Amino acid sequence: MMGVPSVIAKILKKIKVELLKGSRLPVFLGLMGTVLTIIMYVSNQPVISNTLARMDNMIYDQRFEFMLEPPAGSEHSIVIIDVDQKSLAQIGQWPWSRRLLGQLVEQLTNHGALVVGCDFLFPEHERNATGQLRQALEAGSAGEFADLLPRLTDLQTVLDGDRAFAESMAFTDVVLGFSFKPNEVLEYGTLPEPIIGIDEELANSLAIANMQGYEGNVDILQTAARGGGFIDNLPDIDGMIRRSPLIFRYKNNLYPSLALDMARLYYFEENFSLVTEPVPGTARREITGIKMG
Repeated sequence: MMGVPSVIAKILKKIKVELLKGSRLPVFLGLMGTVLTIIMYVSNQPVISNTLARMDNMIYDQRFEFMLEPPAGSEHSIVIIDVDQKSLAQIGQWPWSRRLLGQLVEQLTNHGALVVGCDFLFPEHERNATGQLRQALEAGSAGEFADLLPRLTDLQTVLDGDRAFAESMAFTDVVLGFSFKPNEVLEYGTLPEPIIGIDEELANSLAIANMQGYEGNVDILQTAARGGGFIDNLPDIDGMIRRSPLIFRYKNNLYPSLALDMARLYYFEENFSLVTEPVPGTARREITGIKMG
């Protein structure tokens, strides 16, 4: 009587012989690969989906490394002013005075910058030491310093960094950055105008993340700026940023990224529309592009 291992070996040998006949082996391997691929893509197991995502990212990276052609030359110059360690050592620790940032905007304008974007936030008013001193004197007994109060009131306006920064933005197109909160219900600061307004029915049908809150800039600065755009990105599973959203939804409005709003000002465009396609098997629509002008 044959043992189980012998039976299994005999069956496998017979399968091997059959597969090696003609072109059966390539067909079999192709079918097996197809079946495994389908199983992996329809599986809801996080381990499989995460593995596929990482493999897809690796292929994506290699394609950009070896196959992407260099971009064509352009007349549009994009310059990044980096607040690096050398800058901090020379000017001082961050945050810098907003009066100084206003001077920076003016210098950029003098050097030909048409649009300036700030990818950091101004959610609080800059502290004004003169104003704090005036409030302290008013709260207590000013005594012999009472004659200083009128002068301190005037100095508070003169030394107002927010006002100086706002005034510097009157001479060029400045876009301020703000941040959306995907999971935090927060409304802090001033939100700029949306780039596209949509009705509730269309908003609910779009396959796009709906932000729950935002952190914006103080009113005096956002009002003085010519626009605003979010500075948020959505990293992939490995923490790398390979794609950047142009728009986010907040309530029934769509807001632009910092880059998109800077392009709006650069090209003098105000008319934007969505390009959408239906998501197969659902009632939702996917945003595949944005038309500008």
